[in-house]
Amino acid sequence: MTVLLLWLSVGVPTLTLLDEEVMAPAGGWRSLAIALRQRPAVLECTYTVRRGAPVRLWLIERSELPKFSTGRLRPLAISGPHKTGELRQALRLGDFVLIVDNRLEARQAAELHLRVSLVFAAGQAGELPPDRRRLIVGLSLAYLLALSWWAWRRLGPKLRAGLRQ
Repeated sequence: MTVLLLWLSVGVPTLTLLDEEVMAPAGGWRSLAIALRQRPAVLECTYTVRRGAPVRLWLIERSELPKFSTGRLRPLAISGPHKTGELRQALRLGDFVLIVDNRLEARQAAELHLRVSLVFAAGQAGELPPDRRRLIVGLSLAYLLALSWWAWRRLGPKLRAGLRQ
């Protein structure tokens, strides 16, 4: 337990790129350029619309920016059109653009509080292959069943004797 608390108390290096009010024009969009040159990071964005229409966040590679107005791009991540939301995406080295899109509601501008941070973790989070995931789940269930059986063998007779009294 102490080791877990110590692990949780260790801070993860975070760089806040933006934490301020942003205006997205009616029927338009604003962008923020993000360049990762030294090591990969996780991009964390949160937003709350103070006044105006719901907005959508797009995270794209910088090379995709000319395709944004045509809609024929391959975004890395998109948030839904909401008044509050968040976006989280692991990024490799390269140039990226975060776009605050207010084109869905062309009648009114949107004023929102936007917080954009880069989290640099010591190890890159990944996903295990399906075979390894099944193995880990199977071993975990086998351990849980073995532990439950052992506990029942040790405590079962004492519990039954206690109920008879």
